[in-house]
Amino acid sequence: MRQALTLQRTSLPFSGTKSTVFGHLPLRRLFTTFLSEEAASKGKMGDVFLAIRTVSGKTTSAVTAPIAKLDGSACSTTDEVLDRWREHYESALNHPAGSVCHELNDYAAAAQEDANVCTDEPTL
Repeated sequence: MRQALTLQRTSLPFSGTKSTVFGHLPLRRLFTTFLSEEAASKGKMGDVFLAIRTVSGKTTSAVTAPIAKLDGSACSTTDEVLDRWREHYESALNHPAGSVCHELNDYAAAAQEDANVCTDEPTL
């Protein structure tokens, strides 16, 4: 949406000064309204809802839930949160290797190569 604001600022369908053309409406609000109408005509409803939130002043902030440490207490600093995420992904992704399945190894040893399967390097 920010990129659209920059590109379309020069192609507004009106001209004049802010006080004579826009009356009591601020320029930013009128411009956002114009962009939302254009987005609606193109079927871009996400941009329309973003413009409505911007004009109404109902913007959301990035509020996150508190991150708990392994002992259950809340992380108080950004470094503690980053360390907790590191611990989480290390435990989730770095698990011990599975046990050897002798039955699968026996099947693999007894399998014969299929001559109809192409093993050439893929081409584009």
